[in-house]
Amino acid sequence: MFEPLIVLTVLVLATAWLIAYGRCRDALHPLIYIAPLMAFQYAVRPWQLYQQGELQRLLQESWMLELSAFVHFLGVTAFCVGCVPPKRTLSAPALWRTFMTPAAKRNLVRLAVGLGCISTFFYYYSIIGVGGLAVAYGRPKGGGLRLASGYFGEAIGLCVPAVVLLLMAWRKDKLRLQHFGLITFLASPYLLTGFLGSRRGPTFMILGAMVFTWFLVRRSRTSVWRVVSSVFLISLVVVFLFTNRPRLYLGSPEPIDWSAPWRFLTGKTGASEGDDYVVATANVVVYSQTGKYHWGRRMITTFLIRPIPKQLWPGKYQDAKKLMYSEQELVTSEDYQELLGWIPSTGSAIGGVADLFTEFSWGCVVAMYLYGWFYRFIWQKARLQQGVWMILYIIAASLCIYIPTQSMSAVFHRFLFLSVPLTALWWTFVGPLTHRIPITGRRGFSRTIHLSHPLVRSGTQ
Repeated sequence: MFEPLIVLTVLVLATAWLIAYGRCRDALHPLIYIAPLMAFQYAVRPWQLYQQGELQRLLQESWMLELSAFVHFLGVTAFCVGCVPPKRTLSAPALWRTFMTPAAKRNLVRLAVGLGCISTFFYYYSIIGVGGLAVAYGRPKGGGLRLASGYFGEAIGLCVPAVVLLLMAWRKDKLRLQHFGLITFLASPYLLTGFLGSRRGPTFMILGAMVFTWFLVRRSRTSVWRVVSSVFLISLVVVFLFTNRPRLYLGSPEPIDWSAPWRFLTGKTGASEGDDYVVATANVVVYSQTGKYHWGRRMITTFLIRPIPKQLWPGKYQDAKKLMYSEQELVTSEDYQELLGWIPSTGSAIGGVADLFTEFSWGCVVAMYLYGWFYRFIWQKARLQQGVWMILYIIAASLCIYIPTQSMSAVFHRFLFLSVPLTALWWTFVGPLTHRIPITGRRGFSRTIHLSHPLVRSGTQ
């Protein structure tokens, strides 16, 4: 049953992709670029490892693979159902064009530079704190000093909205060397973290944010081919960094292995106890057999307890664990060893579907539906209302790499941290200086055009 379920997963993603584009004709609909990422993570790579016997080597019982494939099939299906746009999307009720005054553009640049300065300050402070770039990235997966507050560490991610705001403010200007210099400097925290630290998330986020912003400010209509090929190229860069992580650092004596990405993409690298799909399957098996689901308690920790500064509550994580869990409710390494015969590598990622399964059991189907609905909702808002919604959509799109590869909280805690202050600053310094005018068609009915249409971009200029 494993192979048929993998095939069904691909068919669901392909069908959802076609339906989404057929209903909205928008090359920037979330499924256009998320579905291929899911297809590789949840179908192509498992298929490759299964054909080579790698999955059977680590997960010797066939029911384990079948259970994992079934859970992922249901999760992917639910996400697609939630994300697919409704019928008659092309005749949606309203579309607003947002016109920016010169004062609004100036404030947009100031806001971008302000956010970028906050990001670069904390980033370079952390780098200087360990002795400079050579020390920080003189080892595999290097980085800077761990800052005193988690808020300072997360503030480094403000380089993403900073670059987006700057590109949108300058979309009608002819970019000169100084413009590119400022953009590169503001993007440097994630560019250096990604390329010198071999980090997949920051690399995809900053490159993806630039690409999606470019799509929205181009004068011509964006094609599906451009979107898919651009995401594919960014993914290749991410795979290159990931596969060369042991040798890609300053002062490394080992040469870069240019064939490593190809071996990974074709499944010839094999699987280990740290492979994403292997660890995802291991978690699905262990949690289903032990029944030690989290039932939302990890989300309470992430979204309610984590924001509390540790200076106010030093032992917040330990206290929360004692308050919400008993010792019998926690999965241990002994559980993995007993059921699988091995223990997953520390820090392994499991992907959104398996993460929500460990949280809600079969309720992960509903959670994945809401996951997809969130992306459809923010896409529709950007499509119909523009303004700050377009920037929020770009941030959400740049986080899409985390959907198939990491936990749900990896997406939403970053999105909330970046979007909440950005929205408040927008409506304080930019929103009051813009004008929103509805676009109406014949007989007074409003008409809707896709997110990458020139009318949308010209309206925000």
